[in-house]
Formats: sequence, structure tokens, C-alpha cells
Amino acid sequence: MIDKKETIKRLIGPIGVEAVRKVKMVKNLISTRLSGTYGRCDVTSPKIMLKDTLSIRGKNIFFGYYDLQQMDTAQNRLLVHICNRNADTRKDAVTIAYYDMKRHEYEEVAQSNAWSWQQGCRLRWNPQNENEIMFNNLEDGKYVCQLWNVDNKEKIKTIPIPLYDVDRQMRYGVGVNFSRLQRLRPGYGYSTLPDKTAGQHIPDNDGIFRYDFQTGGVSLIISYKQLCKDFPNAKDYQHYINHISISPDGKRFIFFHVYTKGPGMSWKVRLYVSDINGTDISLIEEEHTISHYTWKDDSVLLTTCINKGGNSSCYAEYDIRTKQRKQIGGESLILDGHPTFLIGGKSFISDTYPQKGCMQHLFLYNMEKNEYQNLVDVFHNPRLYEEKRCDLHPRITPDNKYFTIDSVYSSKCRSILLFELLSYKS
Repeated sequence: MIDKKETIKRLIGPIGVEAVRKVKMVKNLISTRLSGTYGRCDVTSPKIMLKDTLSIRGKNIFFGYYDLQQMDTAQNRLLVHICNRNADTRKDAVTIAYYDMKRHEYEEVAQSNAWSWQQGCRLRWNPQNENEIMFNNLEDGKYVCQLWNVDNKEKIKTIPIPLYDVDRQMRYGVGVNFSRLQRLRPGYGYSTLPDKTAGQHIPDNDGIFRYDFQTGGVSLIISYKQLCKDFPNAKDYQHYINHISISPDGKRFIFFHVYTKGPGMSWKVRLYVSDINGTDISLIEEEHTISHYTWKDDSVLLTTCINKGGNSSCYAEYDIRTKQRKQIGGESLILDGHPTFLIGGKSFISDTYPQKGCMQHLFLYNMEKNEYQNLVDVFHNPRLYEEKRCDLHPRITPDNKYFTIDSVYSSKCRSILLFELLSYKS
């Protein structure tokens, strides 16, 4: 698994790696100024319109990951995280708030000390109560998940573990060790508390935990030891779990079993699907490195994959029942991104990482017609990199009327752009 880039990293050390990154950043800043891409946000399709920009001078406003619903069912309130320009995830709290689209005002609800730049605090609406939100936090010296009422701004309940995802019927939730996740994949876990498993490549009594909303019980349903039982040379790698996503019907969930030589080094992914109790687990993919995902329906998963050689990406569908894989898009879809299906499952919206001129591209892809349509080109400020980078993470509302993205096109501070999708037909 050790390639030339990792060998160079080891030789020059962390200080040398950071110096190289800063040189690259300066080069990108100069080139984008000269090319005219600096600070641009260009709508390239008549199908969409920029409706609103959520920003506060000197503050970061963002939502985070693309697999959670940001807008309420009434299509009036957008959940947001707010923090200072140079906030430190190790010690600074993030404000949990919502933006009222009618009044164009922010309403602060709570604060959290369990957050990251990529995923926030897994903030979401309660799928069974439109006046409640859920997010991870720090309480009594440990990570938990809290439910809050947004109207009276009061905490309703504390769940004893932090949750990665919950099923739509609020029957159960699943979570991981977010300290371990942050240590091995900075930007995705939480850094307020130290990782007590740091010295263990295959930790004892750790893995995926299940919370039962009816009984309040917590159980370890899939352990690292279980995942590594038949894994060749498992002790040579550090293992962690990321990207748990429950199917729309709530009967199963997928997760990434990731293994690496250490923080900052390359990793490989094994994609699994499991029933809700962790008793029926199936390995779906381990040859291609899965990067991102979205459910098409209860049995089909759309993913972005890094191909075997590691020098290109693709989009591929997996039938989790048969394990059949089908690559889609051909040469139109060769860049990694964050996809989400629109109503009907015929089209999806996705994005890219910064390309030429530090421009990120957001697009709509029709799978039936094999039709790629670019929607927006957005500048990414190269001053923000590694875990502080700002991916677009496009999030579409259930009725497909709006979508939002996080962006730093106009400054070093994150802001949210709200677009209206004018003429989409499934």
C-alpha cells in the first residue's frame, strides 16, 4: 500500500509536507488571479437560479455532509452551523441554528462541542417531528446525541452515544467512535476528546454501536475483531469505520471498513451491508475503493469509486442483494463527487473537487439518457485545504425544488448558496 507519495511524506516529515502544501497553495492563488477564476460563481444552466446566500461577515456558515436533510418539510427553515472564521474544532463550540427563509434571519438554538469541518455534528431534522432537531454534542465528558425543540429552544433528550445515522421511523440509530475516526480521518470525527484506542490497531469492544429508541439500550453490533477475523495481515493496519448510511426502508445499512498504515497515509475501503441487528453482514466491494454513496432505492446503491490503479474515478451502481456492479456514465463521469438522486431515481445531482483554476463543478446527470448537464461552476479558495477544505456537498430538498451547497468562493469563510431548480422533470 505504500506508494511514492507516502515514501516522500515519510522522508520530509510533517513540517516538510505542510511546507509543500503551502507552496502549492500560493501557486494556485497566483494562477487563479491571472486566469480570472478567483472569486467566481457562474450559473451555467437556465434550469437553476441562485435564490439566496447565507453569510455573516467574519463567520463560517455551513451545513456539512450531503447525506442529511437540511431543510424542514415546510420548506422554510434551513439548518446551519455557525462559528468564527478561525474556529478550532478541538476547543471552540459551533452554534446550531436555522435560517428562516421568509424573514431572512438566523435563529440560534444551541451549541455543540462535537463537530468537524466536513460533517459538522451530523445535524438533522427529526424525521418524525418537524419541530425537533438532532445533533451530536459533548455532555458530562463524553460524546452523545441530543434532541432539541427548535421552537422553545430546549433540550428534549440525550442519547448516550453519538449517532452517525438514524432510520426514518426513529426506531434505531447507529454510531461509531468519533475520536478514532478523527485521528485516522481528520475532518470527519471529533477532536475534543482524545482517542483512547490510539495504541490499538484492532480495538477491543469497539466498532458499530446500535441505539434502540424504544428501550434506550445500546449494543455493539459489529466489532473490529469481527471485521478483521478473515482479513489477511489485519494486524499490520489501523482500522476504522466511516460513512454509515441506513437504507430508505430502514431494514439495512451500509458502512465503510477502512484500513490504513496510519494517519495521513493512503487507505483502502471494504464496503459492507448489514441488517439492523448486525447479524447478517455481507461484503459488497473491496477491489475498487469506494469514495461516496447514495441510495437509489432500498436495494440499489450509487457510488463513486477510485479505480484499481488509483489514477481515475468512476460512478457505479451496486445491487446489494446480488452484489452486481454496473459502471455508469463512461467518460462523462470520471471525477469523484457527492451524488444524490432526484425524485424517480432517473437523475442525480453531484459535484467535483477543485479542477483547473480551482473551480468546482456541480452537475445534473440523467441516467436514462446518459446526459450530463453542468449547472454551476464555483471557485474554491486554495487557502483552505486538507480537513478545512470546503466541498460543495450538494443537498437537494425532498420535493426537488431547491438545493444548497457550502462554498468559500467569495472569502475564506464558508457560506451557503441556496438554488432553486426551475425546470426539472423526472
